[in-house]
Amino acid sequence: MSARIIAVTNQKGGVGKTTTVINLAALWARFAGNGRILVVDMDPQSSLSELFLGSEFTIDRNNSEMPTIKDVLQGLPIQNAIYEVELGSVGQYNASTLHVIPSRDELREIEMVLPSTTNGMFILADQLYNIKDAYDTIILDCPASLGTFTQTALFAATEVVIPVSPGKFELRGLVNLREEIEKAQSPRVNPNLKITGVIPLRADRTNLAKQTRDSLAQYFPNLILPSVPNRVAVAEAHAAAMDIFEYSPSDDAAAAYEAVLAELIRRGQNG
Repeated sequence: MSARIIAVTNQKGGVGKTTTVINLAALWARFAGNGRILVVDMDPQSSLSELFLGSEFTIDRNNSEMPTIKDVLQGLPIQNAIYEVELGSVGQYNASTLHVIPSRDELREIEMVLPSTTNGMFILADQLYNIKDAYDTIILDCPASLGTFTQTALFAATEVVIPVSPGKFELRGLVNLREEIEKAQSPRVNPNLKITGVIPLRADRTNLAKQTRDSLAQYFPNLILPSVPNRVAVAEAHAAAMDIFEYSPSDDAAAAYEAVLAELIRRGQNG
């Protein structure tokens, strides 16, 4: 069975997108077993890569022996850019291995030229096709923009997941994101692409959070995933270079991410 390829995207920065990818990927890898989950850092900010592989990796941009997604987008066989990250056991979940294709800030160097190269915007899709049978799920962490790398991810993905934090500006930006997804769904590009879910992040009992969730339910009917509460442990875990399950497995944010993952798995099983 071919892997689900999930692009996690939101054009607004600071919503918690990468933190969400980190936590879902780490738990999914523990749940699925060794080597069945791959996460791809498509963001030149490389926050995900720094957490999983360390700041030394993201800083050492000139080490040609450490390939990244930039090299993959320039034609390096994708198998050569996959790194293994060991994850410790957490509660009922055994220790596991997460596979990562990292990024560094040098990725910015090809953003303007990628569309004009051979296979350009479809090279990621072509590369992932070569490894799709080796994984259960491939998660693409997109940058906070609707530029080249997000478009490339949408052309390669089978699904889209959208994390959203409370606020009217976040909702306004979703209009542009939905238009970009609809472009990618065109018959000549990626007609099978679908939106699998929207994750309300930093959910609390404020009126703004409630209004945001109500608006999401209207704009994305039947697509709302379980909410993740606004908890300091989530940010602390990221700062400590850990996923929330390793840092504070009893926190209710960890339970919320478990609920999100369970629903994502269920929706995948239901097609």
